[in-house]
Amino acid sequence: MERQEQQEQLEYQESEQTPEPKRKRRWRRPGKIGSILLIILAVLLAVTLIANRDRLTIGHLSRAIQYSRLGGPSLAEEFRFASLGSNTFDLLGDGLAVASGGGLRVYDRAANLVYAEAFTMDRPMIQTSGNYVLTYDLGGTEIQTGNRREALAQPDWDRPIDRLIDARINQNGWFVASAEQIGTRGAATVFRPDGTPYFRVPSGTGYLIAAELAADNQTLVLLSVTDAGGRAFWYEVGTAGDPLREYLGEGELFFDFWFTAANGAIGLISSNTVQFISPDGALQSEYRFPDRHLRAYDVSEGNTVLYLAPSPTGPGGELVILEPNGRVQYIEITGNLLDVSLNGRYTAALFFDELLIFRGTSRYARFSQTEGMQHVLMRQDGTVFRLSSHRAWLLVP
Repeated sequence: MERQEQQEQLEYQESEQTPEPKRKRRWRRPGKIGSILLIILAVLLAVTLIANRDRLTIGHLSRAIQYSRLGGPSLAEEFRFASLGSNTFDLLGDGLAVASGGGLRVYDRAANLVYAEAFTMDRPMIQTSGNYVLTYDLGGTEIQTGNRREALAQPDWDRPIDRLIDARINQNGWFVASAEQIGTRGAATVFRPDGTPYFRVPSGTGYLIAAELAADNQTLVLLSVTDAGGRAFWYEVGTAGDPLREYLGEGELFFDFWFTAANGAIGLISSNTVQFISPDGALQSEYRFPDRHLRAYDVSEGNTVLYLAPSPTGPGGELVILEPNGRVQYIEITGNLLDVSLNGRYTAALFFDELLIFRGTSRYARFSQTEGMQHVLMRQDGTVFRLSSHRAWLLVP
C-alpha cells in the first residue's frame, strides 16, 4: 500500500510539472484566428476606402443626412409644369426657375410653386445668378427679373429698342440688357434692381453680342464682333468716355463670355478656342480645338466644360474641363451625349440611355432612367435635375 501511494504521488507531481500540449493548442488557436480576421478586415476596409474615395466627402455625408428619408439613391422631388415646347430652365438657389412663352415660374426645393409672373415671349431665355433670376424674349422686348420669393422688376427704358440681343443679371440683382437701338449697332444698358436705367454704352464700330456687370456693380464688360475679330471692352459704370481697356481675339468670332473672378477676369469662347483673359486685358491661358466640333458647353465658378466630338453628329468624343490657370482634364465619351452641366467639382453628362455624374474625372454615380429627358442641371451639392419639356426630377446619388 505504501509503495502504491508513493507511485500515485510521483505520477501526480509529474502531471503538475508536465504541460499539457492540447491545452496550449486550444488556447492559442483563437488568438491566431483573431489576428487573421483583423488582417482580413483591415484589407477589406482599405479596399473599400480606395474604391469609394470619391464618395467619402463632406458633400456626400451632407446628402446622406439631408435626403435620408429617401432610403438611398432615388428621386427626391418631381416638378410638373405645362407642356410647352418653349420651356427653359435654370437653378435658383436650391429650387428651380422655369421660363416659357407664358411667363416665369419659380419653384422651391420641395417642388412647390412659389410665384408665377405671366407675360408673352416668343423665344424665352433664362439666366440666374445667386438668388436672382432674369428671363427675356430673344429678339423681342420683354424682360422680367425676380428672386427666390417674388417677381421684382421690368426695365423702364429711357429710349425705345428694336429687339433684345442678350440680357444678364448679377448676384446683387443689377442687370444689363443688350439691344439693337436706332442709330447704333447695339447698346448695353445697366439697370438697378428696381428696373431704372443707370448707365448706357453703345457698341461703337462692332456689333454687340453680350454685356455683363461684375459682382462689384462697377465693372461692365461688353463683347462685340468686328472685321478684325471678337473684341471685349471693360468700362467703369457711371463714368462716361472710352473703355478702360480692351482685348482683341484676331480672327475669332466669340459668341459668349463669362466672369471667371470678381476682379473682372473673363472667359471667351468661339467655335475654335476658349481664352481666359486677365482683368488688365491680357491673355492668361488658351485651349484650342480647331479639328473638333463643339457640341455643348457649360460654365461654373470660372471653370468650363466642353463637349468636343470628331463629327457634328454621332456618338463619341470627350469632355474637356478647363480652369483659367491653364489646367485641363479629360473624360472620354463613348455614347450619344445630349447635354452636359458643370457645377463645382461635379459634371453631369446626359445620354440617351443613362445619366452619369463625374467628380473631377472619376465617375461618381449613374442613373439609368433617362427616357424622354432632354436636359440636365447639376447642383453644387452633388444632386442633379433631369429635365423634359414639362417635368423635372431631382436625383440624389
